Amino acid sequence: AGAAAGSNVVCNNQSLGTLTYANVSVPSGARCELFGTQLTGNLALAPGASVVARDVTAAGSLQGDGPGTVTVSGGRFDGSVQLERGQAATLSGTRIGGSVQLKVNAGLLWLQNLLVTGDLQLFDNRGGAVLNGNALNGNLQCKGNQPAPTGSGNTAASSEDQCRGL
Repeated sequence: AGAAAGSNVVCNNQSLGTLTYANVSVPSGARCELFGTQLTGNLALAPGASVVARDVTAAGSLQGDGPGTVTVSGGRFDGSVQLERGQAATLSGTRIGGSVQLKVNAGLLWLQNLLVTGDLQLFDNRGGAVLNGNALNGNLQCKGNQPAPTGSGNTAASSEDQCRGL
């Protein structure tokens, strides 16, 4: 990608491989693919930015305000995952050291086989959410989602409101 290992990277319609970077930011409207990439910091998504992250290991968080499509499979984020006012998001088989917060997203949210140290919170999303086989040390909290989330096989310290039966 032309970026030095260990540096901060702006990933603008690029694919990053198995090197180690500090922070990766995806600018507005751009798409970034990360395959086996290691981050000592965060993955940040600007409005309209899309990302595909497979087997990424990040010491920090995944954050996006108004992102495009987000796909994360495998790997881990030692921090939190926060996606607000975005489109569809798929999080699958990923270990998350903090909490997961998905708020006011317009597209389908697909969450499966996540291992989450903190809480998983779904608030005021409009594209539907499917939660299958997620294991949380914290609470599963769902409010104001239309339609209400569906799924099965989730474990949490407590499941609240719209997620009570999941």
